[in-house]
Amino acid sequence: MSAGPVVPGRNDVPEGMEIHARSRAGELSGQDPRFRYQWASKDPRSPQFVERYLRDREIGSPVAGYYTAPAWELAKAGEVKQGAKRADDGKPVDTTLTNGDLVCIRTSKENWEREQHMKERITEAQAAGLASNERKQIEQTRYGVQVYSGDATSGAHAKSVVSSELTGGK
Repeated sequence: MSAGPVVPGRNDVPEGMEIHARSRAGELSGQDPRFRYQWASKDPRSPQFVERYLRDREIGSPVAGYYTAPAWELAKAGEVKQGAKRADDGKPVDTTLTNGDLVCIRTSKENWEREQHMKERITEAQAAGLASNERKQIEQTRYGVQVYSGDATSGAHAKSVVSSELTGGK
């Protein structure tokens, strides 16, 4: 008695359930669609330190040019509903969105797009410089390594140069 292959049931969406192709988490959490949100660190040692974003800053390089990016602002959770009197009543309530050591910040979509454009220009300039063998800084950092020079097609190294020879014995 052989029953044919077992076919799994259909995976249809239940009646009345709307499926979205793009996440709507920002809309549901009350984020303004005219802004871009980002998490920044409260740690001053972090490259993503929040204070760096809360004032105008310069983005760029000598090759790509420079752009003065306007300050971001702290994202707020919204209106605070006051209830019964509390001991600290009358003091300002901090509604800044935080998650552990992270703080949510925002900027307008136009400013965010300008920053992204500038970052792309910097990346392209660096890639073009490396592709054209402008490796001045990279060539100066040969401390403590073994550098070989030779013909790559032969499979053997012509001469082995030790880093102490390049740095004068240092």
